[in-house]
Amino acid sequence: MKLNIFLFPFLSGVLLSVPWLFNGFGQVLFFALVPLFYAESFFYENRKKGNFHLLIMCGVVTFFSWNILACWWSYKPTWLALISVSFINGSLMTLFFSLSHYIRCKYGSVSALFSSLFLWLAFEYLHFNWDLSFPWLTLGIGFASTPDYVQWYEYTGVSGGSFLVLISNFLIFYFSKNIKKRIGIVFLWASVVGGLLFLSYKIKREQKYISDKNIRAAIMQPDINPYTEKGNRKIVLNKILKNIDEINSREKKLDLVVAPETVAPWLVNEDSLNSCSEANFYNKLSERNNTLAFVIGANTFSRFCKGEHEEYLLRRRENGDSVVFSNSALFFCGKKTEVYNKSILFPAGEKAPFASYFSFFNKFIVDIGEFGGGLSAQDEAEVFCMNDDLRLAPIICWESLFGEYVCDFVNKGANIIGIITNDSWWAADQAAMMHCNIARLRAIECRRFVVRSANSGFSCFIDAYGDIIDRTSYNESVVDFGEIGVINKKTFYCKHGDYIGKFSSYVSVLILLFIFFDAKFKILSEAVRKIVRRTF
Repeated sequence: MKLNIFLFPFLSGVLLSVPWLFNGFGQVLFFALVPLFYAESFFYENRKKGNFHLLIMCGVVTFFSWNILACWWSYKPTWLALISVSFINGSLMTLFFSLSHYIRCKYGSVSALFSSLFLWLAFEYLHFNWDLSFPWLTLGIGFASTPDYVQWYEYTGVSGGSFLVLISNFLIFYFSKNIKKRIGIVFLWASVVGGLLFLSYKIKREQKYISDKNIRAAIMQPDINPYTEKGNRKIVLNKILKNIDEINSREKKLDLVVAPETVAPWLVNEDSLNSCSEANFYNKLSERNNTLAFVIGANTFSRFCKGEHEEYLLRRRENGDSVVFSNSALFFCGKKTEVYNKSILFPAGEKAPFASYFSFFNKFIVDIGEFGGGLSAQDEAEVFCMNDDLRLAPIICWESLFGEYVCDFVNKGANIIGIITNDSWWAADQAAMMHCNIARLRAIECRRFVVRSANSGFSCFIDAYGDIIDRTSYNESVVDFGEIGVINKKTFYCKHGDYIGKFSSYVSVLILLFIFFDAKFKILSEAVRKIVRRTF
């Protein structure tokens, strides 16, 4: 019997990982948690036997298997990446699952249902907003390859998708357990899931977000191997110049050219962008068009005085001056030059989590790239102004997972989203494809066209409804051309941010306080039961 109980949680782990492994299977999430709920129900019905430790093991089986299967590709830079991601994520997910079971045992199923819903959404919100942020496995992101299901993300963001997944699984589970109430549960499930799917269809059909104007853009994909070619400046330079020559030979009139993250072969001094080598790339591109805008990723540095930027671990000295390094996007347009330093850094790979509190973390930093573990970060979003009508949001790699942060660029006037990334560090194109699909969700949430340049793929143009207009293949050196629209209208989600995550966090704090003050929670629980019974 115990073996069967653990097979159910493992099945949930496998089902949860499917949308991250294969395109077009987001709908699996509608029932992926049901086997785990069956296992939890077994331990709830036998709660007097003291099997709480086995319930915890069920959570471990589900969430660790989900993390390992969905993120297996992260082992390539170092096995520590996969181990740490699986352990930290799996442990946190198990903690919230176990807490929900505890609430059910002590206060009943109705209280547990509402509590677990808010607790999980609060957990996901936390995972967007702390030093160990890893929102890759946010449930709502699972629909990245099926954007037609979630056009309503313009109102809710991915938290709305997570809410839908949890509600769907709860209803399917209770449908199978409550024979007498099956008709009502089926009607409720169809109303929620079917209603949102119909809303999604209606939004896309109406096409309210129409571009004010169109511009011509080019994407550079030089395909530089980060393990064997990144350190060879000659190879890198030749591949970049090959892309530039192709652009000049094929397209005479362009408004925008975007090159990938950290593709520039030299370390760039932020204080002298006009004289840097990357400016020569721009000069070569703009020989026939001096209004062209050019965005390229680079490792940059800037000098600072003693006492400044002390929070950054990696500080080197050149000619006696202290310097701080950044993962940056450089912008050239006419005589204008700007730099944006990546604000949301990858935990361990680009920053040391909680370094100001635990300095010993420095020893365990994963060296992804030349300056792993100690990059400086910009405090807020910054928009590149091509002209009065065209404003680009420079999103660098990991930042594209953070919908609320991308909205900060839109709220600052961005009417085009530009994503630069290098996904060739990882072990499979499956990771690059998922990362590419996540950009489709950003397009929906902000209703902006997206131009995405990836070092080895997948580079693409995405319209405001998350549809890919054109996409390159993986592991090829290529230049792609396309037409993108300019939209200025703001969505509800951009205006209000992740209100579902914030509200769930507030409610979760109240839930934890009520649990702490046990007697008060019992009173509230009884009141909720009466309201639900009278309603249904």
